Amino acid sequence: MIFCRCCGKQIHESAPTCPHCGGVQHPQYSTTTKDDGPIWFSVVALVLGIICMLALFDDGPMDKDETLGLFMFSIIGIIFGAISIKKQITGKKMAIAGVLLSSISILALIGMHSK
Repeated sequence: MIFCRCCGKQIHESAPTCPHCGGVQHPQYSTTTKDDGPIWFSVVALVLGIICMLALFDDGPMDKDETLGLFMFSIIGIIFGAISIKKQITGKKMAIAGVLLSSISILALIGMHSK
């Protein structure tokens, strides 16, 4: 039981309004912030996405090892970004950017090697 903010009578803590005076009860806000952990998953996803995109601008032809490495970096970037998007609030935009850049680089790799 809590006390009404308007009339001071006892009311149930889940009551949105006071049954005695009709006063609107607002929930008590917690001063603690939710700690959703470090943002290193988001940072890794973004860095790998940037590396993959920059590697695509290389003028020379890519050999098999470079293509495999770029593909692996892209997959890891997508995985880290997806985990970060699912579990974190902080750094979500970085994770989205990393996933997009990694996805674009995979599509570009597929396009280059399908010719």
